[in-house]
Amino acid sequence: MADSTDLVAGISIWAVPGQPSAQELEDVIKTYAERLQTPPFLPHMTVLSGAKALSAEEVTVKLSELADSMHVLDVEIQTLTFKDELYFQCVFGLLKLTKMADYMYMYYNDCPLCYMMQVYAVERKEEFMPHVRMSLVGSCVCSFIYGDLASEARAELAKELQPQLDGRLLKVNLIMVGALIDGWLLRFPSRQMDKLQLWRTLGPVESWELVAELPLRPNP
Repeated sequence: MADSTDLVAGISIWAVPGQPSAQELEDVIKTYAERLQTPPFLPHMTVLSGAKALSAEEVTVKLSELADSMHVLDVEIQTLTFKDELYFQCVFGLLKLTKMADYMYMYYNDCPLCYMMQVYAVERKEEFMPHVRMSLVGSCVCSFIYGDLASEARAELAKELQPQLDGRLLKVNLIMVGALIDGWLLRFPSRQMDKLQLWRTLGPVESWELVAELPLRPNP
């Protein structure tokens, strides 16, 4: 059975949509969370999960390097689907990255995920499809419902959400990243934002809390 406390230890990187898309998707997530009595969460696309734990200083430096290498993401929701037994992918949208995937592939002569694995020294022993598998065509996902629901319920919810979200175009403003270090999530906003946020993410989603907020240096 899926377990809401079965969190992946290490560093997680999130790409977050800009407004008004972020608010629209958050409203969808909250509506279904209230209806199903499941936890709400902020809309995001997980770019990388399960990297080795680093110190806060190392994380900040490496995330800065990664953020500087990335541009605005143009994302399209292609279809709504679900996965059995996965709490954090109860119902999700398959996304298509277009310009960003092409740019990253040409710039690094490798897939973006491989580049990120090099940056964070990640050793993945299994295929990492749960939230992202970027290639030249750029395929990844954005979850809309977390929960331990039956397969039939997941299928019906995906079918219900399809007309609302299918084909929606999203523009993700550069990248927002989160680093889970010993139970703490450090969220590093894009260069269009001016703060760092530290989140405590121990336990189930509903227990996550914003702990601290720090200003970033202004761009030169």
